Amino acid sequence: MMNKVQTFDQIIPCDFQLLTQCGGKSANSLTWNNWNIHTWGTTLEYKLTPTVTLKGGVMEQNPQATARSHAWSWSTKGSKGILLPMEIETRPLINGLPGAYNLGVVWTNAPQSDLYSGKSGGAGATDPQGYAEHDSTWFMYAGLNQQITRHADDPLRGMSVSLSGSLSDQRSNYIHSAVAASMRYRGLFDARPEDWIGFGLTWIDMSSHYARNQRYMNQISGATDYNDPAYQPVAGHSLNGELYYRFRPVSWLELQPGLQYWHRPAASRRPRTRG
Repeated sequence: MMNKVQTFDQIIPCDFQLLTQCGGKSANSLTWNNWNIHTWGTTLEYKLTPTVTLKGGVMEQNPQATARSHAWSWSTKGSKGILLPMEIETRPLINGLPGAYNLGVVWTNAPQSDLYSGKSGGAGATDPQGYAEHDSTWFMYAGLNQQITRHADDPLRGMSVSLSGSLSDQRSNYIHSAVAASMRYRGLFDARPEDWIGFGLTWIDMSSHYARNQRYMNQISGATDYNDPAYQPVAGHSLNGELYYRFRPVSWLELQPGLQYWHRPAASRRPRTRG
């Protein structure tokens, strides 16, 4: 049994507290899991050149993989289909500085519910047969992580930049697209060569199918604003960012205070709260 992060989308570190800045964007497919969830599958890697690797695999698509009943279990109960991921990764030296770049695609035949359309062709919310299902959906992701400066006396000190993004089949995926950009600097101060400072921004655009469904739900309920408990917030876009500084006061302890900024949390002008 295996997990996708053993093979795929492994070029960007997870050092920010914002999950939108943590690692690559392949998790946005919503069809497979990050650590520590495992499913049946197999992967292979082939080095086209010393710096370019082609990766592929066949993995089980199982929405029940996160259930407690699947802990320490080899069962395929709940499996809906297969995932076919493919990725090309390159790790070149540019001006003597290390970098990593990737481009991946994931296809699945596991049924995914449409976020708006019904089986009869109209809106799924009022379709007697329910929402339509798609047995062929896709997802794409890409990223880069490149060191751009270094200190003459210490190659580990310097600035690196990263950019990652994803694009999904928005018929069935709430997150249509996401783009994250960040910079990191190790050893900015000579007196603190092992400290890190990082800054990142993430833009998220939600599915138009999902937004259309929310508008339709409001139309049939007659809800027009957030004062009505039946109102469904219409998803649009969201922006968030983080600035952190990580330092090591003693050899066995690292501290990382940070500041976060959120614009339109949950991709809504006014996210729903409960109280």
